[in-house]
Amino acid sequence: MPVELLSPAATLAAPIPTSVSKVDAVRDIAAHHGVEVNPWARNVADIIAGFGPPPWDHAGAPVRVSAAGAGVADRLIAPPYARRMADPVFLNGRPECFPAAGVANAHSPALRMAEVPGGVYLNMAYAPLVLDSSGQRLLTDVSSRYAGLAPWYDMDVAELAAQAHHIDGTAIVLADDIYPLNFCHWLIDALPRLAALGGGLAQVHVLLHQSPTRYQRETLELIGIAADRVHVVEPFAAIRARMLIATSDLADLPHPAFKGAPWALDWLQARLGLRVLATATGGFMPAPADKIYVSRADAPGRRIVNDAELAAYLAGLGYRRVVLGEMPLVEQIATIARASHVVALHGAGLALMALAARRCQLVEIFPHTYGTPAFYVLSAAQGNAYATYVAHDVTPGSRAQVDDCRVDVLDFARCAGHLL
Repeated sequence: MPVELLSPAATLAAPIPTSVSKVDAVRDIAAHHGVEVNPWARNVADIIAGFGPPPWDHAGAPVRVSAAGAGVADRLIAPPYARRMADPVFLNGRPECFPAAGVANAHSPALRMAEVPGGVYLNMAYAPLVLDSSGQRLLTDVSSRYAGLAPWYDMDVAELAAQAHHIDGTAIVLADDIYPLNFCHWLIDALPRLAALGGGLAQVHVLLHQSPTRYQRETLELIGIAADRVHVVEPFAAIRARMLIATSDLADLPHPAFKGAPWALDWLQARLGLRVLATATGGFMPAPADKIYVSRADAPGRRIVNDAELAAYLAGLGYRRVVLGEMPLVEQIATIARASHVVALHGAGLALMALAARRCQLVEIFPHTYGTPAFYVLSAAQGNAYATYVAHDVTPGSRAQVDDCRVDVLDFARCAGHLL
């Protein structure tokens, strides 16, 4: 495949400093060109390409190639997969986050993996760049959507690659354009990339952008990756591995529909859900029978202000109130894995629905101002029943993502009672 050298032009006066994040860099360059863009747009790579080449002779500017070049093995891990999921049940109207056309027809794109002998991983302002062994060829198929910003920064890519810390083993990139990773993105987007490696994970090194949180350490330990094999790559630092592994969803983050893919859910169930449940029950695998109300009382925002009132109503129907953040991770997993019914406000903890048993029903409550269909996808992709309830009494927070809400318990009972 022919390569394209990012050659100089004459439009800007100086590179973007390394203190500027990838999002702000897009804005700065776009502003100079008079282009109004949404830097979170899915086509951000096309937006960056529209800027044209940078105006200086940038030392170490990488050549752009595909994952199939420069001695790199390009492997198909999972083919595209299309299926129809059961429609969600909207108990009191469709939440605004659900498109009017529906999301019941889910399509998971192919997942590919690049095996890069002697490959270099570079953290460019929290955007992952994967380079071949020369340190001068950028593998755009498995790098950040912001990879086109590399020659705009005031950095010498080749020099950074030459100074890279060396790992004499196999390392896989779990960092991506979402920074910092919250629990949902870690469990659903990042962790399943390890499925690309197949069986034994004990000797694998993991590359992150941030010091691992408690839940990151715990999940990695549960699947057999020790703490001394987790490496944090600071901005504008690099690591070279004897074999570097990167997957195509570093460049394209189709969350949430992509992670409803059977390969991801099956891997999570086998590596975390069923394994933790079997350990917690001494090898006995009980049928799901628990009714769980997941409270966000410990959250800094997006809470149900009359949590106690709703919990009392649900307790009368046999529901047990749990606060996941107050439980060890293994207990969280076992709690969801044993559940037959879950009622919860929209929040990252519902990523654990990826580990729910088959035939577990989820009733998800949304403040009318915020939400995503992510947990519908996780539930319906496993054939589980799913319904929504919209809370219209909202107390605005600093932004819509943290708006609190009040649930009209009488109305909730009227709308959802037959499912509870």
